[in-house]
Amino acid sequence: MAEEYKAATTTTVVDISRLQNNTNPKWWKDPGLKKLVLCIAAPLSLQITVGYDESLVGSLLSMKPFLRDMGNPNSVDTGMITGMFYVGAILISWPAAYISDNYGRKMTLYLACFFQILGPILMASSQHYGQFYAGRMFLGAGVTLSHCAGPPLINEIAHPRMRETIALWYNTLWSIGSIVAGWLCFGTSHMTSTMGWRIPCIVQCVFAASVLSALPFIPESPRWLIAKERYEEAKAVFVKYHANGDNDDELVKFEMEEITATIRLERKADSFGWGVMWENAANRSRFYIVLLIGPMLIWTGQSAISYYFSEILNGIGITTTSSQTGINGGLTIWNFVASITGVFLCHRFGRRTLWLTAFAGMLLINVIMIILSERYAKTGDISFGYGFVVMMFALNFFYQIGPQPLCYSYSVEILPYVMRSRGLVTVDFGASAALLVNSFTNAIALQSIGWYYYFVFMGCLCCSLTYIYFFFPETKGLLLEEVAVLFEGQNAAIVTAGVNVETFQKREIMETGKGDDKGHDNVVEKTSDDA
Repeated sequence: MAEEYKAATTTTVVDISRLQNNTNPKWWKDPGLKKLVLCIAAPLSLQITVGYDESLVGSLLSMKPFLRDMGNPNSVDTGMITGMFYVGAILISWPAAYISDNYGRKMTLYLACFFQILGPILMASSQHYGQFYAGRMFLGAGVTLSHCAGPPLINEIAHPRMRETIALWYNTLWSIGSIVAGWLCFGTSHMTSTMGWRIPCIVQCVFAASVLSALPFIPESPRWLIAKERYEEAKAVFVKYHANGDNDDELVKFEMEEITATIRLERKADSFGWGVMWENAANRSRFYIVLLIGPMLIWTGQSAISYYFSEILNGIGITTTSSQTGINGGLTIWNFVASITGVFLCHRFGRRTLWLTAFAGMLLINVIMIILSERYAKTGDISFGYGFVVMMFALNFFYQIGPQPLCYSYSVEILPYVMRSRGLVTVDFGASAALLVNSFTNAIALQSIGWYYYFVFMGCLCCSLTYIYFFFPETKGLLLEEVAVLFEGQNAAIVTAGVNVETFQKREIMETGKGDDKGHDNVVEKTSDDA
């Protein structure tokens, strides 16, 4: 009965193919969709900064000029270098959600770019710890602002048939930043002057500066515009980018009707403010998922490898700067290939399958890493150290195919509009809190108990895998507004509104005599000749 009800009251990407849409099925041959992809590329690019930072910090801690200029930091100082990033991220969490909901996704991204430019400038010009810490804190604030507004804007302006795939690319671009930082640091690591570490720091602001220059040309989220009752502006965005200027396009009419009806009903809950996150059982289920996604990803052991790369390699006998930065550079390229693989696997097999596969794989690899570390500690045989490096690559593969592309895209999908900004800062809050704890415990634990520390990650992976199995629903193939049915059933706003493709088409036929027998085979192909 539940399955019959679900099938009758939700709309899927397949269903919307029945609606007339003035676009070419191949986006690269369609003027509107090509412009849309270029617009989406800007907020996508901001995630490059995060990947750059993870690889940067690990590389800086292996550079002698940086360690010398920072006074040869101990484990507590090292924790502060990484930890101040998360202090900034936590402090901006509540304001970020407020700004995104009240002033728009674009305004939030403007602020994100400002902080992501200011932070690296302060870091690169640092003459002492205090200024470097301040730069790290501003950078962390900027990243949280971009996470709060970037994924919603991407999902909310994307064409329905492109949204599922293009949203997965957000966190995937993390690896590009990691590659750039890894190999740039490899090149500058041979410099003995202070510029060897200052150059990689200042390059970090280039990504945000390029996005800042593109923001004036990007549309505001039509869902945010509808929530502010700016209906004509919202429709103009859909008409321009989803229908190549056709005001009578069926898909545009359906999107406007579905989103407007859903947001009007959802906004009744908005009076609860942050209370909407735990107002009812469905919202509490969503809240627990987004609150735990961050710590679940951080306590896989992958982040410890990224930020304490140098100390881990020292512990298994690989001690030279060139060897460490070279391995780090190779790992960044491997991560990028794996994350792209994850995008296509998610599209084919679904979100839940990839979540389960990734965490089961990481659990298995973690067991092997413990065995290899124990063998190296007892025998000193470097072959076990090299085996550990291979397992580092394997661990990153499973991390990149699942958690990496799904972290923000899955969170956006399960959150209704009124929870979306708050939910995404909750993801960042949970991740930042976990990373802040790790920034002080990882270095100390690795020095004090060495490979025994991996047992902690093994326990966390077991708990995470169990939680995913019981509480993560499959969202593959559903439109944003329809995912609510998985949590709320008949109480979902979209069901209460009674909007789906079937009822919409029947009303269109009655009112205009049009709308029947339309789909991809009968779309208006005004753009079919554009290459």
